[in-house]
Amino acid sequence: MKEIFKRKGTAVLEEKPLEDEDQLDGFPELTSEMDVEVDDALRPNPPDEVLAEGFRLSVARRDMETLAGLNWLNDEIINFYMNLLMERSKLDNFPTVYAFNTFFYTKLLNSGHSALKRWTRKVDIFEYDMLLIPVHMGMHWCLAVIDFRHKKIQYYDSMGGQNDECLNALR
Repeated sequence: MKEIFKRKGTAVLEEKPLEDEDQLDGFPELTSEMDVEVDDALRPNPPDEVLAEGFRLSVARRDMETLAGLNWLNDEIINFYMNLLMERSKLDNFPTVYAFNTFFYTKLLNSGHSALKRWTRKVDIFEYDMLLIPVHMGMHWCLAVIDFRHKKIQYYDSMGGQNDECLNALR
């Protein structure tokens, strides 16, 4: 993982090892009823059946299929999850989070900062602890995080990739 740290007015790019994977111990086990519900949601038919709605988004059965096996996640799944994270951040003891949709990063690269002004005209992004930016790398998704609490930008890639262009564009 690479991070940009702000030190004495200059940005410093540093390599940092990923955290220990043992943090998964805190997750509850699925009950047999939950398992059945998950299996049902991953059935392929009918593909257009809407299984979840919220945040002015719909997740259909075909979208859920992207969560099974080695399938590629689609925009609907990523955007829905980002909204779930923003919703959870409203609870006590969680950092406040604002998440951009899956088109933000592409728009930033293709059109620059000026093209994104209206994206946050009703939101003061500096009121949040963290900004989440999904980054599609063609074959898989990565995540960039602007952490205002620690004054750093982080890039997470499960395949170990580096993306200095992303970090610099967000800075």
